[in-house]
Amino acid sequence: LGRTQVTATLRVIGDKIYFYVEDDYWNSLNGTYRNALREKLEDLADEFDTVIYPKERSVFGSEWTPGIDGDERITVLITQLITEAGGYVNTYDEYPRSQVANSNEREMLYLNANRIFEGNAESFLAHEFQHLITFYQKTKLFGLEEEVWLNEARSEYAPTLCGYNDVYSGSYLADRVDIFLDNPSDSLTEWKNKLADYGVVSLFFHYLVDHYGTEILTRMVL
Repeated sequence: LGRTQVTATLRVIGDKIYFYVEDDYWNSLNGTYRNALREKLEDLADEFDTVIYPKERSVFGSEWTPGIDGDERITVLITQLITEAGGYVNTYDEYPRSQVANSNEREMLYLNANRIFEGNAESFLAHEFQHLITFYQKTKLFGLEEEVWLNEARSEYAPTLCGYNDVYSGSYLADRVDIFLDNPSDSLTEWKNKLADYGVVSLFFHYLVDHYGTEILTRMVL
C-alpha cells in the first residue's frame, strides 16, 4: 500500500511465534471482530507450533535461530496488503540496521490482514515460513541467492507438506491448479511475480514430490 512504516501491537504469543497486529487495522474493527481476530491468531499460533514448525523443519531444515534478535520465536505482522497478496518475507529484516536502515532486525514475516479470516491463512503462514528457512540455509550460511522460482516452488509445496491440501475442494492447491489451467504456458523459470507464476511452479513441484518424495526438497536446501 505504499507505506514504509506502521505501528503495531503484540496480540498473541505462541511457543515459537509472535503475532503483532497493525494498530490502524485493529482500531478499525469492532469488539466482535477483535475477539474473532484474537481467536484466529491463537489458532494460527497453535497450528504453527504443532504442525508448521516441526514439519517444515524436518524437511527444509531450520530458520536462523535465535537469529538476529536473539529470540527463538519468529515475528508475524498482520498488516493491510494488496488484495492478491497472502503475505511476504522481507529478508532485509535479517540484517542489522547498520547495514539496512529500515530493517526490523527480526526473523519476521508479514500476513495480509484483509485475508486473515480466509480458510487458507494457515497455508499462507506455511508458505512464508519456508522463505525464512531458505534465507538461513542458503544466504546466511553460504552467501547464496536462491533462484526465485525454486524458492517459491518449495514454499508452494509447504501447505501440502503440512496437510492443508488433504481436502482438495477450496484448498490452497485447488486455487493454484485453477491458476495453472488458466495459464498453462506460463514460463516455469522466468519469474515475474504474477499469479500465473505460482500456478506453474506449484504444479511442477507437486509432480516432482509425487515421483521422488520429499527427499528431493531436502536435498535442494541442506
